[in-house]
Amino acid sequence: MWTIDYQGEPDSEPEAPDAGAALVFPREILDAHGARVLNPATAPLGPGSVVPDSTVYHADMVLVPTQVLADGAVREWFTAALDELGLAPHLPEDTGNDPGAEPLQWRAVVLRVTRGVAEVDAWAVVQHLRTRLPVDSPVHGGLEGIPRRILEFGGRIGLNHLLVGSAVIGGEPVTDGHGLPGDTPGRAGFGYATRCPVQVVWPKPVPDPAFTGRAPVVALIDSGSAKHDWFDWRDEPWQDHQFLVSSKAQQKIVNGTPINAARPQQVLAIDGHEDRPVSGRPLLGLVNAQAGHATFEAGLIHQLAPEARILNLRAMFADGLVSEHALHLALEYVLELVEANQRDPDTGLFVDVVSLSCGYFNENRDDRVYTQSVERLVDEIRSKGVLVVAAAGNYAATKAFYPSGLAGIPDQEKRPFERAPIFGVGAKNPNGSIAIFSNGGAAIKYHAPGAMLISTFPPGIRGSAEPELELRGTRNGRPWIRESYDPDDFRSGFALWSGTSFAAPIVAGQVLAHLIRDHGSQLADVSADAALTRGTAIVKKLQQ
Repeated sequence: MWTIDYQGEPDSEPEAPDAGAALVFPREILDAHGARVLNPATAPLGPGSVVPDSTVYHADMVLVPTQVLADGAVREWFTAALDELGLAPHLPEDTGNDPGAEPLQWRAVVLRVTRGVAEVDAWAVVQHLRTRLPVDSPVHGGLEGIPRRILEFGGRIGLNHLLVGSAVIGGEPVTDGHGLPGDTPGRAGFGYATRCPVQVVWPKPVPDPAFTGRAPVVALIDSGSAKHDWFDWRDEPWQDHQFLVSSKAQQKIVNGTPINAARPQQVLAIDGHEDRPVSGRPLLGLVNAQAGHATFEAGLIHQLAPEARILNLRAMFADGLVSEHALHLALEYVLELVEANQRDPDTGLFVDVVSLSCGYFNENRDDRVYTQSVERLVDEIRSKGVLVVAAAGNYAATKAFYPSGLAGIPDQEKRPFERAPIFGVGAKNPNGSIAIFSNGGAAIKYHAPGAMLISTFPPGIRGSAEPELELRGTRNGRPWIRESYDPDDFRSGFALWSGTSFAAPIVAGQVLAHLIRDHGSQLADVSADAALTRGTAIVKKLQQ
């Protein structure tokens, strides 16, 4: 019998620095995404800056508040500061909302060389920009007008991080965290089997015909959709369909992704809602690290809450990486759907839960300051009554892994549950103990099954690995095959996998099940107050 365990005060961790494991990325994966791993030993610093921690980021992009792009004076400051480095900004097609609009939005901006010879490194650029910020002096009455806006918005320009999907595919979960991103073949680590095909004999879950209320919705922001007997994915208009994808959301991500014309071969980009490519290197045929990631999560949710609707928004590449700006755009789309539905029930779509199974380690120890781009958007979604569930990460680290790290930041509102709760979720072993690879820390108060799970997997995925033994012949005029186990032939449509990636959707599925069972008659009321009240009840239920 499985359970979701709650710890109000997480158990004390072994005496060790509060740090993440070393970030290990194959060179070809970094090159494919135009990315770098920030090295604390060699990172350039501005006056007063502290030595950063390691993180992974797009080398030729920065994340910029849309107010910087829309406010002429602030944009002039930004452009002039870049020009001092021989650089200029190149904007995406979608530059976000108007100045002064809420919530504050961010957009990725490409850094282009315009004169001389310049090294394009977003970390160095951010350090330079901070040296060009106006200095606020309370002694002289503080800054006002243009200098105040430059300090407020220019000071929030930061790195465009790469987040990693939280599924263990093998390797050493303690040191490699998620196994290597890309298509490195999985190796068993600490007794955990790698992602592998299995057979199941249970039928597809069937919704309860007695449930006639509004079916709650979970937004799965992850890898893409794939064909499977359990899921009939439908693009907009959705009407009453159960399994949803959105070309509008995918186009929003495309429009918000700038192109660097200096690259003869463009970096990977999210295009469409399908989970692809199966292999990053077709001449080898190895299956990408996180191929099938969203399908596996959707199957877990469907097993727990077969009445629920699942909205799959693709922001993760099949190699397991997520550009921070793509996550922002997907979250913005969810917020737009919710706000539209709360204004007019005939438009948009109310999303009850957002499930996130990816994350990154922030480079700065003052995490609250430099994660505002994620925090503000997640908080805005929560203020509408949407619950957020986020995976802890698989680095066996206590350092905050964002966005789950946001669950460790106390709410500042005067009344409790001003925002819907956010759950930071770690993984449990089949025997109920905490999985050795699961992150810990103040944000991780919930643990759910996350090791050696079985769920749906795209049956069309077949890698190049072959059985060790194979015999073919004919008998009575009919062909027959005898062979040993094929580790990457998933035509059964099911797989065994481990990771906090899958503990998070189990919590999301259980939240949906509680909504259906305990609040079914009230789900038609999608007002923020009603949703916040339901969120309060859900938290109490899970903490019993």
